[in-house]
Amino acid sequence: MDNVLFATMTSKKLREAIERDATVILPVGATEVCGQHCPVGTDHLTAYEMAKRLGERTGTLVAPDIPVGDSLPLMGFPGTLTVGTETLYLYIRDICLSLVSNGFQRIFFLNTHVYNVYPVDRVCRELKPKGILTAQVDFWRLIFQFAETSGLVESKKLMIGHGGEVNTSVVMALFPEWVDLREAQEEIPGPSLTAEYQGKIMTYRDFADYSKTGTVGYPKLATPEKGKAFVEKFLEYLSQFIRDFKAEPLPPKSDPLTKRKPV
Repeated sequence: MDNVLFATMTSKKLREAIERDATVILPVGATEVCGQHCPVGTDHLTAYEMAKRLGERTGTLVAPDIPVGDSLPLMGFPGTLTVGTETLYLYIRDICLSLVSNGFQRIFFLNTHVYNVYPVDRVCRELKPKGILTAQVDFWRLIFQFAETSGLVESKKLMIGHGGEVNTSVVMALFPEWVDLREAQEEIPGPSLTAEYQGKIMTYRDFADYSKTGTVGYPKLATPEKGKAFVEKFLEYLSQFIRDFKAEPLPPKSDPLTKRKPV
């Protein structure tokens, strides 16, 4: 498939593509502070770009991205936008119901923002009894796992920090023209539950409680070469998943409460 972008296709071409493969990648992101050196659109721009690359590798259609997510903990930093969790859930649900009405049977969520996981999860669980196969990847958490074993990371702590070395390296690899590393500020939170358990346990504090700049970690250690390595690993891994996802049988339609097939 030469063109995988849903939004650039005519209705006729789209219908023909769905008849060949009823699988779609739905990018879900956010618009929020990402340090003083990365664009506020980092998450949703990354979601769409990675979805596009994954779609091109696997011949899978890519839906328009959802650019604003649940970023309430980061409000107060210029450029951050947010919608409520319930609003986001309803919006994603309605988009997915529209995709289903178009004939899609498999929906893969490429999600780049941790607070979007729960609304997406709720939608996925509601779609399963309708016979729709779904899956979701938490992009940054998977990237951090790859980075931990790559041997490339130089940060002695807080490798997974927001706007830190790994985060910034990926953005530099994808959008070098929108990163100004001269403005990067290294910020390490003082002793706190959030700093001690970051990325593993949610402690429900506002981001501004422990970061003055919207950065956690060492962004000056970032390089585009590191980012390209992380991106390539992600694409290799997800390309295999998408192939398996397309081969997986669709779930039977059922009553969502009893799990029984309807009579």
